[in-house]
Amino acid sequence: MNYLLDTNSISTIYKKNIEIEKIINKGQLYTTNVQFSEISNIKNKNEKHKQLNLYNSLNMIKLQLNTGIWSNNLRWDNKQLWINDKGQDFEELNGNSNKQVHDSLIGEVAKINNLILVTNDRKLTIMANSIEINTLTIEEFLNT
Repeated sequence: MNYLLDTNSISTIYKKNIEIEKIINKGQLYTTNVQFSEISNIKNKNEKHKQLNLYNSLNMIKLQLNTGIWSNNLRWDNKQLWINDKGQDFEELNGNSNKQVHDSLIGEVAKINNLILVTNDRKLTIMANSIEINTLTIEEFLNT
């Protein structure tokens, strides 16, 4: 199976001290610049360092974002192409709100790449399911 881990899932793995082997043996894991950015923006340097170490140890494949949108707190790397358009899946997830930009970017990547989105964010789950993105909570993921 192929899974895209939302940032809150990575944080839950860290906070609950879940064994990394239990996670990486579930299937292929994916990420985007959004998760990396959100963890990199944690204010507490010790927490940020520990979560970045976990993030890197999960051996996730980084997928490119499909929608070009500027957000001051997203970190870009040289592999991410600059895109000027907003994708349809992004628009459906984000609606007329700028509050769900990160979640919408993550959801769009899950939809386009046919990945199961692992998130404990109830609002994101509802939005994702509305456009036929399969979701699991981190607990459901661990029990599969």
